[in-house]
Amino acid sequence: MDSALSRSGDLALDDRGLPYLISDTDETAQQLYILLSARRGRFLYDRRLGSRLSEETPLTIHQAEALAREALILLPGAEVLSAELSGGELLVRISYEGQHYEIIVKR
Repeated sequence: MDSALSRSGDLALDDRGLPYLISDTDETAQQLYILLSARRGRFLYDRRLGSRLSEETPLTIHQAEALAREALILLPGAEVLSAELSGGELLVRISYEGQHYEIIVKR
């Protein structure tokens, strides 16, 4: 179980204004989002966490897929299926432990 985070990185709050826990596929989706959206090297306790997706401009689909694979190295078994660029967003499709996830990362 993990605390739910908002897209801004703050604790997400329920309708009572309290933080709440997530588990299972919601927790995995949040982990994938963090790995893809955090800037690589910025987390003090593990400089390998994060991606370089926001550093590369312009970005081709092949580069996006390669950088997403690099970011997911900390989650063995996660497989990047495809990536799509649209405006300032990157949609990454991932397979992990028999589940499919679509993670949107703002660039």
